[in-house]
Formats: sequence, C-alpha cells, structure tokens
Amino acid sequence: MRKILVVSHSSLAQGFVAAMDLICGGGNQVDFINAYLDDTPLAEQLKIYFSKLDPADEKIVLTDLAFGSPNNECAAYIKTHGIKLISGINLALLLSIVMEDKETALTDERIERLIQDAGEAIKYINKTLAENTYRDDFDF
Repeated sequence: MRKILVVSHSSLAQGFVAAMDLICGGGNQVDFINAYLDDTPLAEQLKIYFSKLDPADEKIVLTDLAFGSPNNECAAYIKTHGIKLISGINLALLLSIVMEDKETALTDERIERLIQDAGEAIKYINKTLAENTYRDDFDF
C-alpha cells in the first residue's frame, strides 16, 4: 500500500492536503505533519507516524524545502524505513503522485519524471501572455 506524507514548516502541509482534497474530491488519504506549531518535536511526530506503518508499505514523503529542517529530519527515514523523500513540494507534484496507479510502486525514474513535469507547471504568466496572442481571456 502506498502511504503519502506531507511535512512542512507551520501549517503549509495541511494546506497542500486540503487543496488536494478540494480538487480530487477527498478520500485520498494523504497524511500531513505541520512542524513547529506546538511543543512536540518534529522528530517525535515522525517517530510516532512511522511506527504505525506496515514495513511493506511504499512510503512517499514530500517536504517544503530541500535541506530545511523538516526535510533533514525526514532524511533519516530513507535508510531506516525506505522512504522516498522529495523536497520542494508544489500542488502539481502532490496531485500527480496521488493520481498515480497505487498498485504499481513508483520507480526512481517515474518520480524524476513527475518532479520534472511539476516543475514545468511553474510559469511566469506575465511573460507567457506577452509572448502569445490569444483570442480571449480563456484561450490559453
């Protein structure tokens, strides 16, 4: 079974999951940890979370910043729990991962492609609009 966890500074993780639920209609069972909102250390939150998972589960963890403290805390679980850790989450990436076939494990190559595609979703719209001619406001 695939388990997806979003971890971030403050409540960003919860926001990503809420936006994903709105778009997808909910029921996708993506977990989140909002770090540093109370006195519970992130290391303890992660320990509790991973202790409840089946070792056979495929574990995908998305964090907000590469080498930020949530990402660094999660990195230890690469070796101990076999997580696939991806930093720099955006909504396009989360949606892509959620929509992947849950019966097939995500290969490293597939994850790299999803990351590339999600990165291409980042656009400076002012420039895009200036470079293209559109017939109306909805023709892009």
